[in-house]
Amino acid sequence: MLLFGVGYGAASLGCTLPLFLTLIAASSGADKLTVFAAYAAGTAVVLTALSVLVALAREGVARAMRPLLPHMSRIAGLLLVIAGGYLVYYWARLRFGNSATVADDPIVSFAVRFSGHIRTFAAGRGSALVAAAGAIVLIALLSALLRFRRHTTSARLVRE
Repeated sequence: MLLFGVGYGAASLGCTLPLFLTLIAASSGADKLTVFAAYAAGTAVVLTALSVLVALAREGVARAMRPLLPHMSRIAGLLLVIAGGYLVYYWARLRFGNSATVADDPIVSFAVRFSGHIRTFAAGRGSALVAAAGAIVLIALLSALLRFRRHTTSARLVRE
């Protein structure tokens, strides 16, 4: 799992690093630190919220996924092959085909429409999604603080 996480992190860095570097380079000299901080804060809030949701849903997800566990490596491999196949197809279409007709391609147009729907959904609800992610992080922090206090209080009572 650790190696899978490291590999996944390295692959996702390949997707987000160009966006990050473009945002930093496009900002003016004084705004670079502000843009960097905003990007870091947004990324941290979203990833923390996702981690908290996964931790909270772990039991239910683990119970539902248990029958699939023997097949999970093949399922993950299949998903990686599909994603890689799409990227190779898209690259080959741009490299060797007529790039003016890429949008008319049924496979590419499906992916473009799908990502457009997600972008439209997020654009209309961007601040609400960030607020929800922030609320999840805040609830997780409060929960951890309460659990820590209970643990230290019970440990103190045991020592007395």
